[in-house]
This record gives sequence, C-alpha cells and structure tokens, in this order.
Amino acid sequence: MGVRLNRSPSTISYELSRKTFYHSFKNKEAVINYLCDQLFDQYFEQLLQQKPQVGEMMLKTTFDIFLNFWWQKRDLIQLLIRQGLFDHMNEIWQQKAIPRYQQFAAPWHVQGTPNQVNYVMAFQLGGFTNILRVWLGQDQPEPPEQIKDLMLLAAQQLADSLNTN
Repeated sequence: MGVRLNRSPSTISYELSRKTFYHSFKNKEAVINYLCDQLFDQYFEQLLQQKPQVGEMMLKTTFDIFLNFWWQKRDLIQLLIRQGLFDHMNEIWQQKAIPRYQQFAAPWHVQGTPNQVNYVMAFQLGGFTNILRVWLGQDQPEPPEQIKDLMLLAAQQLADSLNTN
C-alpha cells in the first residue's frame, strides 16, 4: 500500500481507492499511525537480529543498525519532518518501545519499574530521534558512518564525564 503525503500539513493524499481507504482507515491519523507502526516494527526486527555483544561493540552495532535503517527511510523521514508529523512518529515509537524494552538485551538498559523504564526510554529515544531530526532534516545529510562517529564520540564523552572524581 502506497501512502503519499502532500506538501501541505493539513492535506494527505493516498494512492488507494476511496473505498479501500475508508474500509481500512477511519481517518488521516489512522494512516499515519499505521505507517509509524510499520516503521517501528521493521526497525525493531532489525534490532532483534543483533547478537548480544560486550560494551562498545554492542553500541557500535546498534548505531549501525539505527543509522542504516533510517538512512534507507530518509525520504519518508524528511517528509514526516516537513509535514510536522515527526513528533507524532516519536510518540508512537515511545509507546511501542516501552513494552519491548527487555526483549532487546542491551548492556545500557536498566532494570526498573515500568515508570523508571519509561523515563529511561524517553531519555534514550530523545537522543536518537533528535539525531534523526537534525541529520535527516537536512537537504543533503551526511553518510551514516560520519554520524555514527559523532554519536560514539558523544557517548564516550558522556561516559568519561561520569568517571571523573
């Protein structure tokens, strides 16, 4: 099913027959929700294929998966940003990520109450989604490898700042 968003934020057109559209979706938001659900599910499937690793290697692999997945979806992400729908995608991502938090075994995940996990996910996803917004919001974004190096540097500097006495 193809979905094409027009330039105007209030106008969304669908490459579906009218009957199919009304049968499948109640409104425009339902289409966007469906699209965001599909994106997140595809991304999460790629994360789950990752083999558990120790420390920095796990982080590098996770960054590779993240950046390469969204790089391939950059036209759609740029469209969501231009249409003012990127934050809506983030809300859906946050809602779907929390129940799946423990399925993806990462050394930086914390054990905690659902409320604590919600805060941790908000912190982590906020960084990731803001990278997407800044990176893919450009007309000519840098290649994923260049962004990965910056993300690793930022993570290392954060870790180093916690280790000073």
